[in-house]
Amino acid sequence: MFNFTNVNPDDFSPLPAGMYKAFVDNAEWCETKSGTGEYLKITFKILDTEYEGRLVWHMMNLINKNDVAVQIALKDFVKLITALGHDKDKLANVEKHQVLELIDQKEVFIKLSIKEDDYGKKNVVKGYEPVEAPKGVVDATEADLPF
Repeated sequence: MFNFTNVNPDDFSPLPAGMYKAFVDNAEWCETKSGTGEYLKITFKILDTEYEGRLVWHMMNLINKNDVAVQIALKDFVKLITALGHDKDKLANVEKHQVLELIDQKEVFIKLSIKEDDYGKKNVVKGYEPVEAPKGVVDATEADLPF
């Protein structure tokens, strides 16, 4: 015997546009549909809001025949690792497995927007911000200000 009266279906509608604290729940390399490249598939899990536990997926075409797609993905990846506190200038000759290690299980603020396509509305990651202030930056409260 089943009782379905107390079961609410999952809500897969997009989150409202805005900035969300999240962590990288999973990151993996996936082959493109054409089989001629690979993309980095990142799963972010939302923290600290009414949407805690919701998932947001993001893809970066880091290995692709289309140079424009690769350049867009590289810029996006650099923004992510910078927000995670990595110095991109110290990351030369990074292997594929090291890419995953740079981001997996790390916290970051993600900026979400909403995009509509043939499949409906979905979230799109548009930016990143560090969770913690960079070294040397002091977080002053109003009580700390001299005026």
